Amino acid sequence: MISVVAMFLIGLGMNGRVYGPNGGDILEMLGFVGDLGSGALYFLAMIMGWGQAAAAHATADYGKTL
Repeated sequence: MISVVAMFLIGLGMNGRVYGPNGGDILEMLGFVGDLGSGALYFLAMIMGWGQAAAAHATADYGKTL
């Protein structure tokens, strides 16, 4: 449990994105399912608005999609 919380907080600290439910790209849907797997941390992040910032630069999505 400690490692899941730590990785979630480290991800937020690195300006990571918290995905919301959507019907778009398959990778975004998988990101949502993965985020949902963190349980209460996901709902806390959605309520507090954490992880909703836009990418700071164009290279932020490299490695996510082709």
